[in-house]
Amino acid sequence: MWKSMISSPRASTLVSAIRLRSLQRTLSVVASEEVETQIVANEAVEITEVESEIAEDTMSRVKMGIPFWVTKTLIGVGGANIKQMSSEFNSLIKVSKYGNNFPGTSEAVVLIEGERDDVIAAVNKTVDFVRSTEIPEGIKDRERAERRQKYSRLIIPSSLSGKFIGKGGAVATKIREQFELETFSVQGREYIPEGFEERSIIISGEEENVKEAMAHVMEELRSQSGRAQLDENLNY
Repeated sequence: MWKSMISSPRASTLVSAIRLRSLQRTLSVVASEEVETQIVANEAVEITEVESEIAEDTMSRVKMGIPFWVTKTLIGVGGANIKQMSSEFNSLIKVSKYGNNFPGTSEAVVLIEGERDDVIAAVNKTVDFVRSTEIPEGIKDRERAERRQKYSRLIIPSSLSGKFIGKGGAVATKIREQFELETFSVQGREYIPEGFEERSIIISGEEENVKEAMAHVMEELRSQSGRAQLDENLNY
């Protein structure tokens, strides 16, 4: 369903390269955005290169959903914003192609990979983009768009969804109370295709509380990487 933004042999080596110490890593982001209302124009993002040393025990990979109308701002003119983020946070960042939505949503997916603290910072920056991007005039349901600005969507392996739900929703309730959130909920099975291996978590509330809760979820996912791990695939 999703189309990977990058299919060249060079780009296909990114994840393996990022795991090897003292090797040069290529950050490759190619994104094109297009909406029926002409809100988002096609964008071609240049390839940039940075050097990185990333220890395997601090590696983190995150996927998060963002509204389609935020992608243009996140990418920036000629890819300027996303390239700056990649360099600033020394991370691999890819954005899925417009028109291929995460199952059960109408949202694009951002993949971020790098050292744990860098990834958390990049995720927080993405949250900032979602909350601060002006809603385009062409969006018909502005009330819904305004609600969307106030929550974040993290994507997790389906096999770990129970870890964030708990018996009778006990874990979700505990996380919601611990971080003083308005919402902490795992996407229902009925909204994803049978056999699909990923689900999403909705987290809403005060911005700093949401960011802290997201960091908690990311650390839990990283600690469980031996059991299940998100891959870099964006072909849903």
